[in-house]
Order: sequence, then structure tokens, then C-alpha cells
Amino acid sequence: MKKQFLLSIALLALGLTSCQKNVTTPQLQTVATSNGVSNKQLFDAGAPAVIVIIGASTPAGKGANPADSAWVNRLRLTTAQNPTPLTYINLAMNGYTTYQGMPNGFKKSGRPAPDTARNISKALSYHPSLVMISFPSNDIADGYSLNEVMSNYARMTATLDSAKVPYILFGAQPRNLADSSKRVLLKQMSSNIKSLYGNKSNDYFDLLSTSALTIKPELAFGDGIHVNNKGHYLIMQSVLNHPIFQSVIKPVPATPVSSAPIGAVISLKGSTKSFASQNGGSDMYCNRTTASGWEKFTVVDAGNGKIALKCQSKYVSSENGASAIRCDKSSITSTELFDWIKNSDNTISLKGNNGAYISSENGRGPMTCVETSVTAAEKFQIVQ
Repeated sequence: MKKQFLLSIALLALGLTSCQKNVTTPQLQTVATSNGVSNKQLFDAGAPAVIVIIGASTPAGKGANPADSAWVNRLRLTTAQNPTPLTYINLAMNGYTTYQGMPNGFKKSGRPAPDTARNISKALSYHPSLVMISFPSNDIADGYSLNEVMSNYARMTATLDSAKVPYILFGAQPRNLADSSKRVLLKQMSSNIKSLYGNKSNDYFDLLSTSALTIKPELAFGDGIHVNNKGHYLIMQSVLNHPIFQSVIKPVPATPVSSAPIGAVISLKGSTKSFASQNGGSDMYCNRTTASGWEKFTVVDAGNGKIALKCQSKYVSSENGASAIRCDKSSITSTELFDWIKNSDNTISLKGNNGAYISSENGRGPMTCVETSVTAAEKFQIVQ
């Protein structure tokens, strides 16, 4: 029996892996229910972890351009090399409220019916390893009470708890609503979710909000409702670093530090043959034609497979991708940690603790740490 069970697991893992790039509902449903094998058994056997997203326009990608800049797609790209294959199924839809996400059979007079192709019941039909729920602001904007929204979330999460499926419930996002009382309700909605759901919640309201509870101008898409690429990036980071997400994906171990020249003083030459500069603690640029004091960095062993770059007693910071990188930190914290990655063409890339790579921006603007893949702009020659 044990051999037969292990063979079933292997065949199921093979079947799921083969359909990962072109997943269809029937394939997932057929495989996941075959032989009574549980999600955990499939996961432990190396089968893909299925991550389902339900929600409204922000998780659907509104406000991001191009589409790869949307937080779900950024997350997919950032975790593309995860040792356990990850399958993302995005069921979010523009304009939806929590009512469209309710379980099959739910009814409430005067409210939208569940969308059986995009609701919590549909999410469960994929036998997911994780469900993420994100309805940022439409309920409150449409005049629904906070109590009914929280009741809807309680019904959805109870459905997931009954199925023993992990989930992350997203808080609200700020919105430039003319009615200030509704802006306050959005803030309260996020606070309530955080208070009730604890580590199963994902609250980034304050990260996106002004003191007036509107969207920060630098993060605004321009329609008063959605965030731009930078806002999507911050949401992606909040998911990437979430302990439940991390526990599901079983991330890649850090790159060993042995390949980095610890203690060496180096200069970073970008794709345009110019050098990265500390720039006196201001935004860093990769536009210097020669390497002098501001262009020389000491490679520091930061522990746990990470390095830091030090110039004139200050450390380079990724700023978690929220702004241009700088070399102005007096000590090493999480934002000063980098993976030293050797590329096949003898260049190196530097991956921040936010999962993104330092980019020279080809010398056309301040250097950043927001790119989720390595192109020429994310490669540097080491000059000692």
C-alpha cells in the first residue's frame, strides 16, 4: 500500500508540473481530487503550490503599466525560480465588492450575487495551497456598511478555515473619496481586519495613505482610486515578506557569500561603462567616467549569506524599492542586505532583501532596487 501511495504522489506531482504553464480548471480539478490525496501530500511530494487571488481591480492589475508591473504579476516573476513550482490563479475583477466573492448559494436582497466563476467557492475548487483576498475599497465607496463588509469577510474566511486552507486577508486601500467619512471607514476597515485576523491579515494602508486618508500623490495612478506601478510594487513587497506566504512557497535559500570578495574595495561598472557613485549620500547614479573615493565600496560580510556595501563609513540601502538607492546608512539593517549573484558572463548582480535587483538605470536616472529580473542594466563589472 505504501508503494502504491508513493507512486500515486509521484504521478500526481508529474501531472501538475506538466500543466503548470497552461493551467485549465478541469486539469486542476481532476488532478487535485484524484485518489483522495491531500494538498499537503501533494505539496510535500514537490507538486506546484497553487495560489489563488480573489478580489477587485487592484489585484486585477488596474493602475499598473505594463501588466508585468501589477503586484500579482510582479510576485509571479519574483518567485519564478522558487524550488517548489508556484501556480498563480488570479480571479480578481474590476469593480467587484465582497459580495461577488461570497460562497455559492449566498443571497442578500439588494446586493450583488456571488460570481461563481470568481468567488471563494471557485478559489477552493482549485484545491489551493493559499488564497489571497483583496477587496480594497469598492464596498465602502458603494455605500455598504463596515459591519456588513466584515460579516462578508467572516463568511469567506470561515469557508477557508473549514477547508483548512491558509489565507491572507488584505486590508483596505486609501481612496480619494469626496466624503471624508468614507475615507475614515476605509482606514477603520483596515484596522478591524488587522485586529481580528492578526498574522492572517496584510495591512499596508498607512504605507499608501496621506494624513487626509487619500492616496499619496507619488503612488497615485491618477483616477483617485488606484495606485501606480510604485504602489503595486509596495503591495507586492508586503506579500513577498508575509510569513504565511513565505511558509507556503518555501523560498530559495540565500546565495552563499563565498563568491563575494569579502573585504575587497571594488567599483561597480554599469552597462554604459560608467561607475556607480555614492554621490555624497544623495541618490546614487551610475554615470561617473572614473572611479575615485565616492565610487569605491568595501564588500562587507553581513552574515547569513548576505553582503553589504560600505563607502566612507556609510552603507548602501535598497530603500526597499520605495525610493532611489542611497549610501547614507550608519548601520546594517534589512534594507542594507544584498545577495551577491555571479552571472554567466562574469558580471555580478545585487539582489536586495526586497527580492529586487539594483539597477544602474543605464545612467539615465537615479539607481533603483525595484527590478524583478536581470537585464543589462542590472549587471555590473567588478573593478578592483
